[in-house]
Amino acid sequence: MQYKKADIRQRILDVGKAEYLENGFRGGNIKTIADKAGVPVGNLYRYFDGKSGLLDAIVAPVYNEIPEIINKLANLFISQKYMSFHDIMPILTENVLKLFDNHKAELLILAYRCEKTQYEDFIDKIVSICSNLIVGYVRSDPDEDQKEFISIISRSFVTTLFELFREDYDRNKLGQLINKLMEFTFDNINDRI
Repeated sequence: MQYKKADIRQRILDVGKAEYLENGFRGGNIKTIADKAGVPVGNLYRYFDGKSGLLDAIVAPVYNEIPEIINKLANLFISQKYMSFHDIMPILTENVLKLFDNHKAELLILAYRCEKTQYEDFIDKIVSICSNLIVGYVRSDPDEDQKEFISIISRSFVTTLFELFREDYDRNKLGQLINKLMEFTFDNINDRI
């Protein structure tokens, strides 16, 4: 019996990430992935259930973990009531940067490269979570027009954040831009809704 080797599996995952990031799920080619990973195509199927199984192994953990991470960040913000928005913002930014540092490829694949897959709703999912958090944060019970506006604000924030992720900024510059985006979007939000 031949045993699966962790290093081969990891090599396939790494090459798969690069392939899906460059060409998307639909444009990704399983033969190209196998060739670049140095394994026969048939061997790749011993590790993953084809192209979809490889995508699942790459992005599902982040896709499933992201709501929990966002809620932790929101709770961090809410729990620090003694701190001003401007004091807590760098802490939030640092946590967002850590998430990006640890999962850059997966986040970008989910945001831009999963068309026609079970993950194509990723941005909508994040926007919905963000909207719900804002609705829960505002002082009064927002009416339908305010909820619609909150949804627009959330979509703008999330899509701009991912556009920042997609650019090739150094970490310091990315952190500065995320701070500015959060300040622009959320500072005194109660007064602006």
